[in-house]
Amino acid sequence: MDPKEVLNEVIAGLDAREAEKKAEDEKAAATRAAFDAEKASAIAEAVAAVKAEVPAWKGGFATKKLVGKNDPKSERNDAVLHWLRTGDTIAPESVGYVKSADDGFWGGEEYAKAAMQEDTSSEGGFLVPIDFFDQIIQRRNELSIVRKAGARVISTSRDSIQVPVEGTATTTFVSTAEEAASNQNEPVLDPITVLVPKWTKNIRISNELLADQAANLDSFIAADLAQKMAMTENRYVMVGTGSAQHLGIFTTDAAYAPVEYALTSDNLNGALTFANLITGAYGLASEYRDQASFFMHSLSEGLLRGLISTSMPLFPAGSAASGQAIKLSQLLDRPVYNQRNIEQTSDVADSDDVVTYPVCLGDMSFYALVERSGLEVVRNPWLYQATDQTGIFAKFRQGGAPLMGEAFVLFRAIINTS
Repeated sequence: MDPKEVLNEVIAGLDAREAEKKAEDEKAAATRAAFDAEKASAIAEAVAAVKAEVPAWKGGFATKKLVGKNDPKSERNDAVLHWLRTGDTIAPESVGYVKSADDGFWGGEEYAKAAMQEDTSSEGGFLVPIDFFDQIIQRRNELSIVRKAGARVISTSRDSIQVPVEGTATTTFVSTAEEAASNQNEPVLDPITVLVPKWTKNIRISNELLADQAANLDSFIAADLAQKMAMTENRYVMVGTGSAQHLGIFTTDAAYAPVEYALTSDNLNGALTFANLITGAYGLASEYRDQASFFMHSLSEGLLRGLISTSMPLFPAGSAASGQAIKLSQLLDRPVYNQRNIEQTSDVADSDDVVTYPVCLGDMSFYALVERSGLEVVRNPWLYQATDQTGIFAKFRQGGAPLMGEAFVLFRAIINTS
């Protein structure tokens, strides 16, 4: 077939399809117009039926008409303002207002003035904004009990540090006879290696929130990051495993072997006893005891304070004992620090309980808290630009380890696992 004829047939076919489409569109438009007309008629009938049933609409709406002498526009405005300010619908003659005798607005039986109120939006409630306190209330978080207890803070520019400590102590001087050889006795030094891992946190905030918020969001985030750094310190200095984290004072290993005592009467599964706590506390050498502090869960402290003798609580939490003031934050005249990640002890063992270390007494100046850097916070508005978010990146590098096992005492007891 001739190409020209083929082209003409194709064009003719397209014209026919276009004509069909146009006819279909016109038919649809006509159908839609008929539907809209039918809908409008139904709505009008429904409105008329409602008006017929509502007495206030029979004969139309009543209007509040205020007129003054000669009915000038300015006087009408003054009349409206007078009514808004005073609620007086009868304008005083002294300012030149008169009322229309046949106007129900002026005090007839059908007159009713709608009161505006703030409980209903349509009556003006939306004009009263909800008040807003522009400070974010933070939860009460623990600060660094580790530093407060006197941990030895060491700065480094490396990813680890070796701290030389005395291994085997030298002996005392030896009495030596005339012309006898001097006593040879050197100290043995052992290095304690402390790794300094990196700790990170990422917060994403939409740019709309940053732009529109009316509270103290920036300072709230800054304070929250600082508090979470302190909580991280507290947790891992207490119970860290030493693998990519601090070695905690409640975690023993080959290099850290603190003195151990039992809190319970039969060394494992009996009840907590006052005598065992005293024995363990004095098991810590006196050279460490003067600067030592207790570390335990708050519930464990409650159980210890609850031990009762015939005369008085053995560990008073009140204001006086034997005429001397006793601080709630002390046991046996030593500071007490509570940390939520320390295991909780139980008063009496059950069949499924296990033995662990719920209480530690130690001198934290023999714990090395090693910092590579302090808390660093970076604001990045570009990384999450596809989702219109700003990233807050926070990090610090820190590790830690006990330096001297004999500076700490761990108390064995049972914990309830049921």
